[in-house]
Amino acid sequence: MIMLRLRLIWNIPASFSDIPEGVPKQEIVKSLGNAVQGKSDYGGKHYYRGPKPPFGTHKYVFKIYVLDITFNLNKNSGKKKLQKAMAGHILQYGTLNGYF
Repeated sequence: MIMLRLRLIWNIPASFSDIPEGVPKQEIVKSLGNAVQGKSDYGGKHYYRGPKPPFGTHKYVFKIYVLDITFNLNKNSGKKKLQKAMAGHILQYGTLNGYF
């Protein structure tokens, strides 16, 4: 998996059935029920910049998890910390592979 534009967002309430296009570039996303948007690995900003491969076609993997818990993680938490907090709380998950 290529992690060029890692995006982390957590604590989206179960009442949301989709993530709309154009999520605000904010740490706390009020339009998604006060979900927390972690820092991306592309410039350390709290938003996703979309695919921009340096050359050729790249594979992008999007993962979504249904959890039985909400987190009280720092908004600057990274992927490893989030994965550790999710351990034992995953009810369902899905993966979407995209190529750009």
